[in-house]
Formats: sequence, C-alpha cells, structure tokens
Amino acid sequence: MTKMTATERKARLASLKTIADAYAAGVTEEELFASAPTLIGRYSFRNVCLILGQRPDATECAGFHDWKKVGRSVSKGAKGIAILVPIIKKSADEGDKDSMWFTYRYVFDLSDTEEIVKEVAA
Repeated sequence: MTKMTATERKARLASLKTIADAYAAGVTEEELFASAPTLIGRYSFRNVCLILGQRPDATECAGFHDWKKVGRSVSKGAKGIAILVPIIKKSADEGDKDSMWFTYRYVFDLSDTEEIVKEVAA
C-alpha cells in the first residue's frame, strides 16, 4: 500500500468528518444512501460509510473479479476502496457456536475501470 500525501490524508479525514457529523446530526441511513443510490442494497450501511469516506465521488463499486466478469478491467495503478467482509467458520460440533470475524477486501469504482477491447482476428 502506498503512503498517502498530506493532502490526501486531509481530504479523507474531511470526508469521514462529514459522514460522522451527518450521523451525529441524525441523518438516517436512507438519507445517506440517497447520496449514493447505486450502492444501496449491495453494501451495508457501514460499508457505504467506508466507501464514501474513502471516495466521496464513488458511484458503482465492485471487486476486481466482478469487473472482469462484466467485461471491464481495473486500470493499472488504481487504488482500491477497503470494505469489511464477514468470515464465518461453521462449527464441527452441533453444540458449539459458529465463529465470525471480519477482514477487509478491496472494491473499485467504475471510474477506476476501462472496457476490455477484444481484438477481432482478420
């Protein structure tokens, strides 16, 4: 992961502060989702906050392989947006509870991708 510049850090902190202030002011999940309509239903409230905190201009986000499936490739040098993903480990014994923890994964905005152009053989 590359080091952020002071300007990038300030911009990210400003975005997070805006989201935190909105949340403290009583902005509902619906109002926050209204600012990023294409993220609705695909990501949890917390992940939408993470996405918008890192990329306030994000519109449509998906993982690297998901973009490949729809014929787009992630541009070289594009920075991913970290989100939290639950990992559930099923218990071998019926009496024990399942284990769950979170890890992070990266998604990329549509603006970080380009259409895959297939060469037509002559």
